[in-house]
Amino acid sequence: NEIGSGVLSKDKCGLTDFGKLAISEMEKYGIVIDISHAGDELFYDVVNQTNKPFIATHSNSRTVTRNPRNLTDEQIKIIISRGGIIGLNLHNAFLNNNPDKACTEDILRHCEYMLS
Repeated sequence: NEIGSGVLSKDKCGLTDFGKLAISEMEKYGIVIDISHAGDELFYDVVNQTNKPFIATHSNSRTVTRNPRNLTDEQIKIIISRGGIIGLNLHNAFLNNNPDKACTEDILRHCEYMLS
């Protein structure tokens, strides 16, 4: 979109010039940035362009489930170190590498992994 590239975007530009301005204004007015749909490039641009905590309202661990929408260990640690919050995504494709087999135990695996 006008702010930057999402995880499934063919254009891996990260933040656009408008996006840099937008997040600067968001921080100025206390609006929390949510990176749940951000591609990796956009994620790291947000890290480099912000000072305040940001969040991932619905994202899981890419180590537990290999989905590009899930967060890497490094991304998880960055969010935590910045005082941000991570909320889990309960969609089956983000919980299990075989989405048809996703179950409650997968939610617990992601939760325990994030807490560790």
